[in-house]
Amino acid sequence: MAEDPDSHTMPLLDHLMELRTRLVWILLGFFCAFFACFYMAQPIYDFLVRPLAKIMLEVGGTNRMIYTALTEAFFTQIKVGIFAAAFLSFPIIASQLWLFIAPGLYTHEKGALAPFLVASPVLFLARCLLRLLLHHADGVALFAPVPNWRRRGGPAN
Repeated sequence: MAEDPDSHTMPLLDHLMELRTRLVWILLGFFCAFFACFYMAQPIYDFLVRPLAKIMLEVGGTNRMIYTALTEAFFTQIKVGIFAAAFLSFPIIASQLWLFIAPGLYTHEKGALAPFLVASPVLFLARCLLRLLLHHADGVALFAPVPNWRRRGGPAN
């Protein structure tokens, strides 16, 4: 790549073709991740629900999750697959965006963005682990006693 992005200009149609190529790779990566995550949706769902099930047993409830509509089980698995696919395909999305934007940047601009490009995925994964290990069960515990207020002497409805 040249030092100066002005030295290799492209017409608008070439930019649009490049953008289309990047979007195709992003969608291909997302849909591959979605189908893999949809296949594994039930184990992912069980993993995410485990803290709630544990707390519900502790407060005297049941650890069974129920669906209140005919299609809710299917749409829940679709949503789990979509969110898990977005999580897994983020590196592909970010790299394709960078590959589209980088040719238009000067070298010093690329150098200024380099620490952010390295730190972003590391901090993203660190935050996901922190949320999972420290806060997930506490957040579930905060809302778990609400349906049991009457039984535990709390406000009546």
